Amino acid sequence: MTKVPEEKDKKKAKTPYTAPALEKGLDIIELLSGEESGLTLSEIATKLSRSTSEIFRMLAVLDRRGYLSTESGRDTYVLTMKLFELSHQHSLVKRLTGASLPIMQKLAPAIEQSCHLSVYHRGKVLVIGQRDSQMDLGFRVKLGSEIDLVDTCSGHVLMAFAEDDMLKQMLQERAGDSFKKSALMARLKKVREQGYESKQSQQVSGVRDISYPVFGYTSEVLAAITVPYLERLDNAPHPTFDQVKEMLSAAAHSISLQLGYKPE
Repeated sequence: MTKVPEEKDKKKAKTPYTAPALEKGLDIIELLSGEESGLTLSEIATKLSRSTSEIFRMLAVLDRRGYLSTESGRDTYVLTMKLFELSHQHSLVKRLTGASLPIMQKLAPAIEQSCHLSVYHRGKVLVIGQRDSQMDLGFRVKLGSEIDLVDTCSGHVLMAFAEDDMLKQMLQERAGDSFKKSALMARLKKVREQGYESKQSQQVSGVRDISYPVFGYTSEVLAAITVPYLERLDNAPHPTFDQVKEMLSAAAHSISLQLGYKPE
């Protein structure tokens, strides 16, 4: 009987496959994701410790495929929104935006405030849906923004209603350790008990955020819908903070029902 070389097969299975061209392209995309103003060819090559000739070929392909662009009159490369657009084709994101955007479209003008929908993504909060109030003055969070998990209203909601294993993963993936875990856990307990989070923004002075969870058909938290509330000082009648909070709660509930959520 021929002996099967199991150990040899195991070692072979553990050997990582390599695709140098693909890895170079991904290195460029990941590098530019952290460079809001873009980088030049030589800057990219230097940061990646590669030659300008091999980087130039990769940039040309990524530019042609729509992942990168160069501003007129400048030689810097910046990421386009194509990756964000592709992420919207993911079934979960499509379900969330499909259920939420019509409701948010009605909510924003009714409360005279902007609103946005966020999900958890690799240690951060990612804004996947946004609607403006159509008022002359206001504040909004840009679509596609990645914001902090620990210091934001939406981050607190996503963590507060997450299962224990998921919460542990979220905290592990969140970059940095500049927070007190005991204080955070106490805050998350309060958010879960009251069903929402509301606090002064730690990013913008004068903004008071309100955020509610959006649940799926298995009762898992899928997203957070948030209003960055601005108090208006003119004499015209406007929805009060409590009224905005009540309408936001109803909107979150409606979106959850659209996603198949069945309240206990």
